[in-house]
Amino acid sequence: MTASINLILCAFCWLVVTTQSYSQQHGRTDKVQESRAGLNQPSATMSWQKQINAVNELIDRGQIEKARKFFDVLTPPDATSNALITSSSIAALHFRLDSADGHWEAALQLLRVSKHLFDSATRIQYVRQLARLEDEHGHRKKRQNLQLDSQLVELLTRQTTLQKQKFLNENIVRNLIVGCVILLLMVFALGYSRYELKTHIKQEIQSRQRATSEQNFELKRLIAEREWLLKEIHLRVKNNLELVTSVLNAQAVDFRGEPASLIIRDSKNRINAISIIHQRLFTGDAASSVDLGSYINELIQFLKESFRTSGRVEFVVDVLHLNVEISQAVPLGLIINEAITNAIKYAFPDGRQGMVTIRLQETVDNLVQLSIVDNGIGMPDGFDFTDSSTFGISLMLGLAEQIKGHLDLMNDNGLTLKLQWKSHIMLSQNHSSNGI
Repeated sequence: MTASINLILCAFCWLVVTTQSYSQQHGRTDKVQESRAGLNQPSATMSWQKQINAVNELIDRGQIEKARKFFDVLTPPDATSNALITSSSIAALHFRLDSADGHWEAALQLLRVSKHLFDSATRIQYVRQLARLEDEHGHRKKRQNLQLDSQLVELLTRQTTLQKQKFLNENIVRNLIVGCVILLLMVFALGYSRYELKTHIKQEIQSRQRATSEQNFELKRLIAEREWLLKEIHLRVKNNLELVTSVLNAQAVDFRGEPASLIIRDSKNRINAISIIHQRLFTGDAASSVDLGSYINELIQFLKESFRTSGRVEFVVDVLHLNVEISQAVPLGLIINEAITNAIKYAFPDGRQGMVTIRLQETVDNLVQLSIVDNGIGMPDGFDFTDSSTFGISLMLGLAEQIKGHLDLMNDNGLTLKLQWKSHIMLSQNHSSNGI
């Protein structure tokens, strides 16, 4: 099957070359007439073109052996600029000789070599022309040069196609149809690949647009959330400052001749209790809640350093890690600060040693209970804390009412404070217990 195809291709090539030779014969009549005087014997003194014309003339006459003798003594020109064209011409002559002798496979191989050399020479010429054009016109006309080169290539392609069509005859119609079918398949494949590429690019653009839209939406949401948080922070700071002002005003009214330094220290401790909450709020992961268990540990450490209780008062802490909203955290912080401060100041007079136990746990009825117990001297007998005019107890009662909680004080081998309230945030499962 392969041999038959090669035979058909060689016959086709022979027809092309024969037709080309016939069409070119009238154009070079004078040159052939001039070279006929040297057809009897090859001579190395003949010019390159005359040698070529002589070989073609002998092939056209059917004098193949004589033409091969002329072919064997061909003397290519010394110039190397057209070496590929020269080699292509020699391969074409060799192709005609082998075709005339019936060596179809060798002739077909030579035709391929000739075409390959000619195409290579053409490509080299194109590259050189493009390089010269780029050097002459520069980068500003680069696109124009590429267009001109493209037009030149297209023009040359059209000319080549027209020449091929001119040389074709009725005997190669079938081959022309096959070539057209292959060309159509290539165009279809190219068009399909272009379509796939365009579809892929379109999908990529749409995907990026969706991603950009989602990012913009998320950015707007974050900006709105930041603005809301900023407003909330301003509002909370304002409310807490008003609370601090009210506490200071109430303490000023309740001034009972205590030294100014002690009053300032107590006020500073209350303000610091609020400050710790804000510090945890700004540095924590949650923007609207505080871990009450961690806050209690930090507040106790601060009060120990403030009152210098090391070695005299021992603190036992057993708390859940409960996240509470800022609206509850500030009142709870002030209540805890006030209760621990009172225990340090009044429960252990005359340098007595003692222990303060702080517990934070969940009750069976889903309430949160805070208990602060000391083993000090407790309250005087018959003391009614609900009717007390002392500033600290009044402050704790008012803050407990603010969070809608219930505060209770009782004597039990010391003073026990219990506060129950409903938390707005669920309890976590973490639990910490330690002695400080």
